[in-house]
Amino acid sequence: MLDVRCEVHSACALGEGPLWDDRNEALWWVDILNSQLHRYSPATGKHSVLDQQPALTSIVKRGRGGFAATQPNQFVLLDEQAGVVEGFGAVEPDLPNNRFNDGKVDPAGRFWAGTMDDELRYPRGALYCLEDGQCCRHDRDY
Repeated sequence: MLDVRCEVHSACALGEGPLWDDRNEALWWVDILNSQLHRYSPATGKHSVLDQQPALTSIVKRGRGGFAATQPNQFVLLDEQAGVVEGFGAVEPDLPNNRFNDGKVDPAGRFWAGTMDDELRYPRGALYCLEDGQCCRHDRDY
């Protein structure tokens, strides 16, 4: 019989995007509504939280170390200790109620992330791809 148990009681309001980091043997995730970045180390049992303003909405590993992530309206680079280091790739300045929601890296190393209407009322979301530092919209009306 499978034994399932909760490892971390993180009290997230909207926990998203779990990411296993084999370099540090840690699980990372974001809590969008509480503007937090979480890290859990199964080896030590340590759970740490970094407050992050504006909120992170997704996180992915970079090949060179560190992470890329999304904030509500831009792609960012971040350091696991200090948080956001650099923002770039701003999207949708004309849609203030939109925000990035989730994102992942494909097998070719491209970072794909989607936006959504934060009020959940209109199909204004779009799909973006970050490749070689360039952000391009690929689809819309989600």
